[in-house]
Amino acid sequence: MSKRPLDRRWLYLSLFFAVLIPLLRPIGLPIKVGAWTKTVYDFMDKIGPNDRVFFASDYGPGTAAENKPIGDAVAQHLMRKRAKIITITFTPEGTMYSRAIVDACVAAGYAYGTDVVDLGYLPGGEVGLAAIFSNVKKAVPKDARGTATDTIPLLKGVETIKDFKAIFQVATGVPGPQEYVRQNGAYQVPLTFGMSMNMMTMATAYVQAKQAVGIVPGLQGAAEYESLTGKFGFATIAMDSQSLAYVVYIAAMVMGNVYYFLDKRRGRSG
Repeated sequence: MSKRPLDRRWLYLSLFFAVLIPLLRPIGLPIKVGAWTKTVYDFMDKIGPNDRVFFASDYGPGTAAENKPIGDAVAQHLMRKRAKIITITFTPEGTMYSRAIVDACVAAGYAYGTDVVDLGYLPGGEVGLAAIFSNVKKAVPKDARGTATDTIPLLKGVETIKDFKAIFQVATGVPGPQEYVRQNGAYQVPLTFGMSMNMMTMATAYVQAKQAVGIVPGLQGAAEYESLTGKFGFATIAMDSQSLAYVVYIAAMVMGNVYYFLDKRRGRSG
């Protein structure tokens, strides 16, 4: 019987380093940008310094690894464009992600109340969505910091969702694309989405029907968006780790097959 050529623990160790190296030092391996992501990027790139963007973080910790990088990448792009960002969530767990967007904006030099505002959590799902679309300040009398919304400079002159240049929703549940498209029907504000992959089948129908501009699809889409902005984040790191792990897997399969045929040939010659 032939001896095993390589202890399998070396394979596990190789996989460990394949995942670890990008975490310590992002590589930024080339990523082919898909049409879905490029459409959203091109649309956001046309937003001007004084344009208001309705930015909804409708997801929780269960899908944050996939959804948060999308929100972060788009928020960084909007900050570079100096767009005005109004965050909100219709999911209780989403408050921490709305707050993180606001904190990133403030760290980038945004003035709270003038350049960015956090409207916090609005309950009611689609009912809450309908309420804020029809009357923003009536639906949310106070922001997440307890300030009356009718005294916030950024919301001066804002009445309905029509006073926003765009709607961007990062979502994984309800309300999702279906509810947003339905409630936006009377207003026709350009809709863009960042979706976890389990929602893509439903969401793509609205893009095809031209009821939405485009979608950033999952972690892959987030990495594509980061490559377009030139700012590496978690998604790029995750895709680097995944790519290197695939290289290790492929190398192991090749080595295993080579060894198998060599061992088989030695057996015949013996």
